[in-house]
Amino acid sequence: MIKTKATTQILINEKRNRKFLLEGNLWKVIFYFTFPIIIYWIFQNASDAIDLFILKRNQISDNQLTFVSRVHIFKGILVPFGISIATGGVILVGRAYGQNNINKMHLYLAKTFVLSILTGFILVFLCIFVFKSFIATNILKISQNAIENNEGIKYYNLIILSLVCIIINTVFLSLERAKGNNKIALFLNILNASAKIIFSFALFHYWNSSMVSLALATLISNGIVTLFALWFLFFDSKNPFRIILSKISFDKEFLKKLSKLAIPVCASISIYSVGKLIVSIIVKEWYGDPQGISSSQIGANLALAVTINNVFYNALNSFSDSQNAIISQNLGHNNLNRVFEAFKKIIFCMCVLALIGSLINIFGYKLILPLFHDSPWEKIPSLEQDAFRTLLFFETTSLWLSCGSIIMFNFLLAFKRVGPSVYLNFLRTLIRIFFIVLFSKHFLNQGVMGVGLSIFLSNFICFIITLLIFATFYLKLKRDKTFEQD
Repeated sequence: MIKTKATTQILINEKRNRKFLLEGNLWKVIFYFTFPIIIYWIFQNASDAIDLFILKRNQISDNQLTFVSRVHIFKGILVPFGISIATGGVILVGRAYGQNNINKMHLYLAKTFVLSILTGFILVFLCIFVFKSFIATNILKISQNAIENNEGIKYYNLIILSLVCIIINTVFLSLERAKGNNKIALFLNILNASAKIIFSFALFHYWNSSMVSLALATLISNGIVTLFALWFLFFDSKNPFRIILSKISFDKEFLKKLSKLAIPVCASISIYSVGKLIVSIIVKEWYGDPQGISSSQIGANLALAVTINNVFYNALNSFSDSQNAIISQNLGHNNLNRVFEAFKKIIFCMCVLALIGSLINIFGYKLILPLFHDSPWEKIPSLEQDAFRTLLFFETTSLWLSCGSIIMFNFLLAFKRVGPSVYLNFLRTLIRIFFIVLFSKHFLNQGVMGVGLSIFLSNFICFIITLLIFATFYLKLKRDKTFEQD
């Protein structure tokens, strides 16, 4: 009887929540969806930055710092397998939720989550037991020094093991947000990041002062969230949407719907991450500033600039994530006017946040870099000062150009227009590689400035093309007021 009452109350809350999401004040709905995602990315970025922060302050070599950065870029190539499943699941679950079709929503949720588990384990198996040697030697360019090589392999293994947890967590939290269940998402986001930060400091200072401790902290913190997700979705008897494996079958219709959304998203993000990895390798092999800064120093400063800029970059993309859920639910409810209003408000919020991020990066860099060097600005070599300032400035332009492209990509994606994202990310990657090669020491030899210009020019060209594609679709949609139904 207690379980029945608890289940009934949960369903009543779901109904009330649905009414708020589809009819409530749009500003409140946007921040209701976005705030937990912003918190997640702020803490997630802080937990990623902790690795660089601890290693840099403990005099780890620039080569090892570049290796750590490269492992995370490689992880970024694989994480989109989870993000794409989550994105497709959010759109399917969101539309079913908007239609008030609870049974279909439950079915989509269960199938999407189980698929994420299978995907995570397959990727980990391939990266650790099949292709590890090739990846470590040819892609990550692991150090040939025996001690650094041993540490690097352990770091790689632990980060890749954590990948299965990250994929499961990404899908779980995205699906909970699609249902409007932000309390669980917010709690687990804070728990995950707090655990990562605490375990990183504790293990590094009291167990093993190497990068291995930091990777282990990543695995533990993500593992905690994964255990909760598995318990909540498979074993919590009070959860009316509990997954029962015996009732799940992956029919062709579901796989067709999900793959139509997920595969282009995965290809789009992975292509861009592959591009970043190639750029990292080219910078290491083909760069060195004409004024004397080494390629390792350029790579290390680029990693720092990206990490710092990601605080606002990821916060801005939180609005893109919440946009998917908000638009999908309102499309399920056939409310196009609310979709347009939500999009305008999200654009306004992003512009305000991008402006704040730009001002902090441009005027606050002298306060930021010393935190990683454990020394005042005046004592940091002038070449590194200039390199960091230049790279951070060009990274800051991505708050407007890259994030602007992403918000337009996601708007199109909510309407199942998946092609532009794939083509344009592929184009952006080719343009970035072209410019990074053009500005290298084998051609124009522009050093740090060349790295920065390659970031800006690739983002700018793709932003203009994206804007033209988006404007055409948006104006047609406003005129015809018709869209593809689920």
